[in-house]
Amino acid sequence: MIFNFVLTYFLITVTCSSIGCILLWQINSDMGTETEVNAFRKYVLWYLVFVFTNMIWIWINYGYLNISGWPFSMINLFAISAASYYWYKFIETRVNPTYTETLRFKHYSQIPLYIVLALIITTPITHWIFYYTADNQYIHGPLYPAMFVLALTYLIVATYHILKQLPHLKSKSTTVEYLYLASFLIFPIIAGLIDLFVPDLPVMELSLLFGTALIYTTLQQSQIYNDSLTQLSNRRLADKTLRLRLATCSEENPIYFFLADADYFKSVNDTYGHIKGDLALKIIANALRKFAETKHCFVARWGGDEFCVVTGNIDPETTMQEIKQHLDKESENFDIPLTLSIGYTKCTMPLSEITSVIDNADKMLYTNKKTVSR
Repeated sequence: MIFNFVLTYFLITVTCSSIGCILLWQINSDMGTETEVNAFRKYVLWYLVFVFTNMIWIWINYGYLNISGWPFSMINLFAISAASYYWYKFIETRVNPTYTETLRFKHYSQIPLYIVLALIITTPITHWIFYYTADNQYIHGPLYPAMFVLALTYLIVATYHILKQLPHLKSKSTTVEYLYLASFLIFPIIAGLIDLFVPDLPVMELSLLFGTALIYTTLQQSQIYNDSLTQLSNRRLADKTLRLRLATCSEENPIYFFLADADYFKSVNDTYGHIKGDLALKIIANALRKFAETKHCFVARWGGDEFCVVTGNIDPETTMQEIKQHLDKESENFDIPLTLSIGYTKCTMPLSEITSVIDNADKMLYTNKKTVSR
């Protein structure tokens, strides 16, 4: 009977690790910035380490594998803490990218992880986290719950920062995405509660896998109309919105189509690297998003370092100045100067040719770009 339980546990962990490997293989750069993707990959990698060590530990703990369980248990406990840290880093980079570039984040964000590591390294002497009896049975130490509280702190803080952003979101798809990201915390909490009352079940492996798969699926679906890097609408939705607005415009109800292009953006990538370049694009996107909130207009990433704005009857020159003012404010703590060249087209004819609307804005943009000095 015990053997059947051990075998079932083992097969569940094998299944979890197999699905986890498939998810890891499927993660691609379309999910977000390079930093976001790297953090998500490392989260999945540490999850796999956690599952793999449990896969071996179950045979040791029930006497079917006669080797020391100490190294596997130590790696296992650190792995779940490291996975929590990289989930936290993934969320922070996604919802608050400028904060993750600060020295405060870099210096203080890993403190709980270092504390966990210190407790795990010293536990063979102190037995604070766990210990093994003479007959190789695994026993929790007095600080075992505290270690999980430290790991859970990362998930709680990440969830708090997601919920803090929700009231400021204007996009329905982004709001749905953030709600799914916040819901991730539920899975390890449920697993932890079950483990308190019914230990030695693979509930944490299953719950984290389910939560990870749910988030991965949500992020993939959000790419239909969302730009994963900037969290703005993408070119597909921009084209659709422009066509719909063109169908109803008139002399009395004109629309304006703006194209904005980041100045000297290639040199930013070449000089500072793509991670810094991605952050620059997110700062520009945040500036446009805040502008759109004040004017109730549509903004999107057009492609590369270009963005678009579709709005109603406003003064175009004032609009361009306000966009640049928002960018100046948003990038004031960024160590690279960011500027935009902007062009626009005024549309008053219903069903205007969309290619000519875009082309006219593009021509004005590059005429203005020629006047920009470094």
